[in-house]
Amino acid sequence: MSEFELKEETQANQVPGWDSLKNFTIILSIEEEFGVKFLTEEILSIKNVGDLQKLLESKISNN
Repeated sequence: MSEFELKEETQANQVPGWDSLKNFTIILSIEEEFGVKFLTEEILSIKNVGDLQKLLESKISNN
């Protein structure tokens, strides 16, 4: 597999081999690793890597 550089503006459809299962897996992994829970509405609002990062940071800072 070749390397792929993620940037804040990277969207899921730009990542080679990305699919909905990988999306689900990454969300669950983040929740487990950081001890947070995302609401469905929050997940649906994520448009790119930067959005995910900001959401995670807001969850961590509210704990």
